[in-house]
Amino acid sequence: MSRRDLISTTFLPPRTVNYGLSRLKDLGLIEEQEHERDAREKVFELVSAPM
Repeated sequence: MSRRDLISTTFLPPRTVNYGLSRLKDLGLIEEQEHERDAREKVFELVSAPM
């Protein structure tokens, strides 16, 4: 899911979504990848949480 998709789905402000994504990346819960059609956009995916 892209940052733009998250903002439109959750109705959260962009700043809040950016903060949440950076925290989740720091915790290793999501991965950031390039969008397959638009290299300017990033796609975020959940990774399996360490047990």
